[in-house]
Amino acid sequence: MQLRRSFLLSLLIPIATLALGPAPAPTPKKSVIAAIGDFNKSKGRSTLPPIVINIFKSIREISSLSYTLGLGDFYETLYGADAEAEAKVFFNGLAQHYLAGGHKFFPTLGNHDTPSRLREHATAKWKQVKSDSVFPLLSDGSRCDLHYPKMYCFLEEGVFNISLDDSCDSYRICNWTEQSSWLKKVFALSEELKRNGDSVATIVFGHVPLYSNAQDPRTSDSKLYENGHLSTQRGHLDLESLEGMLVRYSDLFITAHTHVPYPGYMDYQDGHRLRTLSIPCSGSHPRDFYTGSRNPMKGFPGYALIEVDGTSGEIRTEIKECDSSSCATFNKENFPSNLPTNVNGVDRYIDTRLDPKGASKAL
Repeated sequence: MQLRRSFLLSLLIPIATLALGPAPAPTPKKSVIAAIGDFNKSKGRSTLPPIVINIFKSIREISSLSYTLGLGDFYETLYGADAEAEAKVFFNGLAQHYLAGGHKFFPTLGNHDTPSRLREHATAKWKQVKSDSVFPLLSDGSRCDLHYPKMYCFLEEGVFNISLDDSCDSYRICNWTEQSSWLKKVFALSEELKRNGDSVATIVFGHVPLYSNAQDPRTSDSKLYENGHLSTQRGHLDLESLEGMLVRYSDLFITAHTHVPYPGYMDYQDGHRLRTLSIPCSGSHPRDFYTGSRNPMKGFPGYALIEVDGTSGEIRTEIKECDSSSCATFNKENFPSNLPTNVNGVDRYIDTRLDPKGASKAL
C-alpha cells in the first residue's frame, strides 16, 4: 500500500509542476547609488545646515540604496582653525545623519578639502569611517585602497568604482605621472572584472570636471564659468590623457564643482562617446546653467541618483532638487537639450547633449 501511494505521488508532482509552470526567474539585481557634493555651507555653524540634513534624510529613505559617493568640498573655509571646526561639524553630522543607519559612504576630495593641513586631517577622519568593502588587488600586488580617500578603487554590488585625486592647486589633477600609471593598472583590472562577470559597469568619480557647464556669474555676458576644470587632461584622446582613458574605459564619469547638474554625454568628432553626470551642489551657491544666452536657466541644490542594471550594466540617472524640507525629481526634459559648442569664442571639438537615459521619473 505504501509503495502504491508513493507511486501515485510521483505521478502527481510532475503534473502539479506543469500546472504551476516553471519557477519565476529571480529579479536581476540593480545597484542604486547616490552622489552628493559641494556642501560649502557650514561656516560658523555648530551643526550641519538644514538642507544638508534633509538631503541625507532623503537618501537614507531610499529602500534600495546601495551606497553613496561623496564628491568633495565637504566644507567651505580653506585654512586655519575655522577650517578644522567646519570639518568637525561635517564629520559629526555625517555620522549622526547618515552613517548611523549603516549606510556606506565613499568620498573623494575637492579643492576646499585639499590644503595640506586640512587634507591630512580629512584623510585621517575618512579612514575612521571607511566602509568594509571589496578593494581588489592590482597587477603589481598593491591594494585598490592604497591611496584612500584620494585615488582608490572598489567593487560594490557588481559595479567597479574609481576615485580620482583631481583637486590640487589651480584645479590640476594631482601627481599625474604617478596617477596615470596607477589608472592604467586600475582600468586593466576593470576590464578583467567585466570579462570574468564580476562587474557590469565602471564608474569614475572626482570633484573637478573636464569641461564646465556653468554660466559666469561675474559678468552679464553669456560666458562660460571656467573657474575650475582639468584643462591639461582634455583636448586629446590618447591613453596618456585622462580624457582618453575615460572615453575608452569608463561607463560613467561623475563630477561636482560647477554647482550645476547635467546628465549628458559628449560626442567626439572621431566617433567616441563619453557619458557624464554633473551633480547639483548639496549645500549653497547653486549656479546658472550655461545656455549661451543672457537668460540662463537657474540652478538648484540637490543630489543625483544612478541606477545600474545588474545584468546588462545599463545605467539610468536621476537628479533630485531639494530644499530644507523636501526633495523631488527634476524632470530631465527641463534641462537644455545640449550645451553650446562655442565656448567663449573657441569651438569645442565635442558636442555635449542631454543623456536620453536620464530618468524623467523617480527610479
